[in-house]
Amino acid sequence: MNDGQEPADSFDTSIPRFTWWDHKGTEEWVQYDFGIPTEVSGVEVYWFDEKDTADCKVPQRWELLCRDSKGQWHPVKAAGKFGTEMDKYNTIEFEAVATSALKIKVFLQSGYSGGILEWKVKE
Repeated sequence: MNDGQEPADSFDTSIPRFTWWDHKGTEEWVQYDFGIPTEVSGVEVYWFDEKDTADCKVPQRWELLCRDSKGQWHPVKAAGKFGTEMDKYNTIEFEAVATSALKIKVFLQSGYSGGILEWKVKE
């Protein structure tokens, strides 16, 4: 999800992608570990969507959590909406945090799976 390969669109099957196949309509997550506490202030997510040809769609909604020094997860203090638009990066800026990990929690659309083509972290 963070391999630097830029998607042409949300249905770009020529590059690697992460999916929750065959989970449908469920709450899922994916985690990015830094190894050491790192200050971060935003992320960009490019959603995978099969555009009415199969079972992967952009999620119904999503959240971003950061892990504190005690290992507990907390929502970031976002300055905007968590977008689910196709064919573009969905960017969310938030109050900078020093964290050893980020977690995207997604709520898949009813009856559909989902996935991510690229996830960028802004340090």
